Amino acid sequence: MTAIATTAISSPGKVLLAGGYLVLDPVHTGLVVSTSSRFYTVIRSLPPSSSSTSTNTIVVQSPQFESAQWRYQFDHVSGRITEMENDLHAGTGRNKFVLIALEKTIRVAGELVGWEKVNESLKDGWVIVIVGDNDFYSQRKQLESRGLPLSFDSLAHLPPFSKTNESLANVHKTGLGSSAALITSLCAALLLHLGAVSPLIFKPSSADPMSEERREMRLVHNVAQYAHCLAQGKVGSGFDVSSAVWGSQIYRKFEKDALEELMEDEQSDRTLVPTLSPENPRWTNQVTPFSFPPRFRLLLADVDAGSDTPSLVGKVLKWKKDNPSQDSWSTIDGFNDDLASQIRALGRLAASDPVSYETAVQDFIRKPAEPSSSNSQPFIKIFQSIQAASQSIRRSMKLMGESAGVPIEPDEQTELLDKCQTLPGVLGCGVPGAGGYDALWVLILDTPSTSTAQVVEKTWTEHTGLSVCPLLAHEDPMGGLQIHDVDHVTGLRECL
Repeated sequence: MTAIATTAISSPGKVLLAGGYLVLDPVHTGLVVSTSSRFYTVIRSLPPSSSSTSTNTIVVQSPQFESAQWRYQFDHVSGRITEMENDLHAGTGRNKFVLIALEKTIRVAGELVGWEKVNESLKDGWVIVIVGDNDFYSQRKQLESRGLPLSFDSLAHLPPFSKTNESLANVHKTGLGSSAALITSLCAALLLHLGAVSPLIFKPSSADPMSEERREMRLVHNVAQYAHCLAQGKVGSGFDVSSAVWGSQIYRKFEKDALEELMEDEQSDRTLVPTLSPENPRWTNQVTPFSFPPRFRLLLADVDAGSDTPSLVGKVLKWKKDNPSQDSWSTIDGFNDDLASQIRALGRLAASDPVSYETAVQDFIRKPAEPSSSNSQPFIKIFQSIQAASQSIRRSMKLMGESAGVPIEPDEQTELLDKCQTLPGVLGCGVPGAGGYDALWVLILDTPSTSTAQVVEKTWTEHTGLSVCPLLAHEDPMGGLQIHDVDHVTGLRECL
């Protein structure tokens, strides 16, 4: 494989519908949905006009933020990357996530393709542009400045990759996993740009993610997990990086010792490939591809409750450790599995009888006393089972939060979600991931002749006590990492 001139790679955001907290333990799984909102990384050579100062220079730009340019120097002897001092004194501030992703991924590429190829690619310098779709950041100020209401329609009128008018440190995020999507797109783009992986791996594939055919994509996954864990200073659950690579899935975490040695010795010159290789048996993570049946639609919202989301995970884990007799995780795990299995069973049944399925969708949304056809009954039964599983998860997670003294589902969220749950066509709702105050999701059935989404949006708008701003993101059936022509992504060329 050879290095290429321009690389453009994207990875999706995520929503953890089921498995909050439990997904930290490989014993349990999580149901994670990838979103249509994506992070894009574009790598090009520096323009000739800067050639006198560009040798081994890497310029990283995030044009959505104020003062968001970082300059790095690559040492072709040691393989290390250092920040340019003039930038550190110019108020830009460090970008730990980018620096770690650059250094570790370039080192992996050097080990795979040889340092001579890496040096050749970097001799003229690179410019790397990283941007995220609008949904990763709160658009409240942008809508207010235009005199627009907080609505789906208003968001659709904003330009792509809108400027936040904030520094990176101060921007309000919406919880879609921006750091994982950023690092995953950057690591993948670097490996591709340097010829360490083939562009063919970014094409759609129905192959099992754990198969030999997907070996190089598993390498991308492992590198991105390593960089993300280093940047965060700990080995987390990893579901956000996994969904950024593979798309929607039922996820089981790898064992912690897969990265333990590298995490403890991050400054050493030890080779990385033996640990990050897909052949390393310590990578025990499991990915089961997942998708919604037809007519399912995931609605997401950014919630401004006037309070920052507290750090919940540490408190819940401490509570669990201090209360070993509590069996709440096993109970919740059963509900989580039931939700995923019911949705998958519905998908198979819908494929076997699509006409009856469409009738059942209409019946469920309109809530008639009796289904219009006896053929609808099996589908209605599963719709109701999905509702029951979703409500059981909510109740159990809220109870666990109350026992641990943390607001997994705050009362303010509960009041709004209870309203949403009773609306026609709503299958389930909740607070994503670890919960807290800042986001919510609603899973609905919707068709061109129904208005479930509009009814939910109206409920959000009229609710008092919380300010709810919809997100345009929905489940992305195309899945994880993708390769792009810059001119085929609306607004991307203008960011370069």
